[in-house]
Amino acid sequence: MRQYKLPPLLMEWRPIERSTESYFSEAATAKMLKEWLHQGDIKGIYNAALLLNTMLHQQRTITQWLAREAAMNLGKAELSDELLQAAIIKSNDDPSVSNNP
Repeated sequence: MRQYKLPPLLMEWRPIERSTESYFSEAATAKMLKEWLHQGDIKGIYNAALLLNTMLHQQRTITQWLAREAAMNLGKAELSDELLQAAIIKSNDDPSVSNNP
């Protein structure tokens, strides 16, 4: 069985960081929902649940799209580097192209 050596990982992934605004918004929404629950506002809670459901599915779609786009473009970046290297080698071999400024 052939074993393949994986190329070194050239990308550096940054952690996902939530903004302070995001935390405040989350707390305010939780407070609002709690107040609606204490007031017996079932319709308000139901509407919030429907909105949350829609947002969840939109976020899933966006995440899947981003992952697919990133995966497709990773290969393109490597190809671009190969084409750039080939162009540099070709220009170095061509005496009509001056590499001196």
